[in-house]
Amino acid sequence: MLVHELDLFESEYDALMYGGLPTSMIGSRFQHVAPAGTFASTTFALMFFRTKGCLRLDPTTCFPPGHQYYDVTHNGLDTLVRRMISEMRLLTQDDDVDVAYNGTRYTFMAAVAGADLYEGLQQGAQLFVDWSISRYNQVANLQTILLLVSIGLVCGYFILVLWPHTRKLQRDATRQAALLSLVPPELDVKSHTRAVIRRSTAPGGSKGAKM
Repeated sequence: MLVHELDLFESEYDALMYGGLPTSMIGSRFQHVAPAGTFASTTFALMFFRTKGCLRLDPTTCFPPGHQYYDVTHNGLDTLVRRMISEMRLLTQDDDVDVAYNGTRYTFMAAVAGADLYEGLQQGAQLFVDWSISRYNQVANLQTILLLVSIGLVCGYFILVLWPHTRKLQRDATRQAALLSLVPPELDVKSHTRAVIRRSTAPGGSKGAKM
């Protein structure tokens, strides 16, 4: 059982760091490939690979220089995780007679896993939460900008296109009303307009109209 869970943990950690599909998701309906978290932000790379500081929340409890666990706890979170996976893998391969609670593997787990690794993973998880929130805020800001641009385009259409066209229609209507006021009351304007259009569209109509 420990071997199976260890394989799942290593697969999911690799998928988290370098992308891909963990073995725990094979055969499930959700087949979305995880993105590579290592390359998503420089903060991730700094936390997991480049930091040389202690990962404990209380710095006063960190291992001092020269301690046997100083190097492994001051070289990034990825070093801690890989060392833990290695120790657990070796533990599954030990003979039963060699397993002891004061062995090096149990000593490492008791001294490092419960503090440095656990608290470091908590900080790493908070990095992913902060990164997800920042990406959500970026999408929200982009949608807000697109909304403002859309409102600006609508206002620009009304001001630059629709309003000048409406003013032109008003001027044309005023001009037509002024021309119609000069027409005698006994003249049927509608019938006269039809007759003029009929003569202009008929063959030789424009020539006859000039004559």
